[in-house]
Amino acid sequence: MARPRPLLATPAPRSAIRGVVLTTPSSSSSSSSRAASSPPPAAAARQAPPPPPAADDDEDEGTGEEPPEGAAATAAGISTGGVGWGEAAAAAAAAVLSADPALAGLALWSLATDARAARLSIRLDKPGDPFGSPSLDEVAAFAAAFGRAFEEGAGAEVAAGVEVEVSSPGAERTLRVPGDLPRFADLPMAVTLSDAATAAALAGGCGAPKGGPPRPPGSPFLFSLVQVDEAAGTVEWRPADVRANRGPTGRLTKAQKDGRVCVGVEAVLGVRLWLDV
Repeated sequence: MARPRPLLATPAPRSAIRGVVLTTPSSSSSSSSRAASSPPPAAAARQAPPPPPAADDDEDEGTGEEPPEGAAATAAGISTGGVGWGEAAAAAAAAVLSADPALAGLALWSLATDARAARLSIRLDKPGDPFGSPSLDEVAAFAAAFGRAFEEGAGAEVAAGVEVEVSSPGAERTLRVPGDLPRFADLPMAVTLSDAATAAALAGGCGAPKGGPPRPPGSPFLFSLVQVDEAAGTVEWRPADVRANRGPTGRLTKAQKDGRVCVGVEAVLGVRLWLDV
């Protein structure tokens, strides 16, 4: 039987794509898309094969969780779940990215397995793009090449029982701290700090600046990166010039522009890109 080909929805302009899901089930194909006014796409390709046989009770079932985020994250965010097909998937992804010249601009952002559900999630990064977002065509090309390599590495029967999703990290990706911060320094970030660091930032006026909108309790700070001092283990921020930080005049106040918050890396609990829409 011929291998099913992904059915691609006619894509909206790059500036309008928020997310695209492509499906290639064993007996039929369908596609759906949703558009919004955001800069980069979060394209995805999904393969939905028949359900796999039940795993043995003593088999390592993996966590089914996304790779760790924040300061504890690894460089590539690979989690194979301790299963053989997870290892085969990681090897196949690396081989495809290193061997295909058409995919030379892409990198593996994360790979996560859910052994109980037989699900594999791969997220692709594009370091040359300001938002790190590969195009829909690049995601589809990788998905097709990965499917062949995964089948060869894990075996056709095993590969047919694994649901595979390939996507970009998304327009509001979670960043790894501190390594990813300098790369996205030109973009506003939603920053969650520890309670002590939050109290210190609020005392300095950056969290709810005079004349500006109040910061809801528990919400992240909207910061721009000033610098990362890896030797000292600190990160310096300033209020981002985004709508939520601006006062009635529609501009940042002088106090905001001059404001700085310097915290230890360990006090940064989470960072993601912020879309000012």
